[in-house]
Amino acid sequence: MRDQFEAPEEINDSPEAAPSKRIVDIFPRYEKPPMGSLAAIEIGLEAIRRECPHFNAWLNRLAEAAAHF
Repeated sequence: MRDQFEAPEEINDSPEAAPSKRIVDIFPRYEKPPMGSLAAIEIGLEAIRRECPHFNAWLNRLAEAAAHF
């Protein structure tokens, strides 16, 4: 599925086609909170930031804001 998109963030193009809903279509026993967290841990933050520029920019903004406190 990932190969069909330029970046993972593009997979989330509507509420009906959200990544978790696409996963449930393939794996009906998918539970987003625990399994999504485990997937993120397995993938690693560095890889997620590299593949998801909007998410990376958001984390950078958070870090900049935190540096001012």
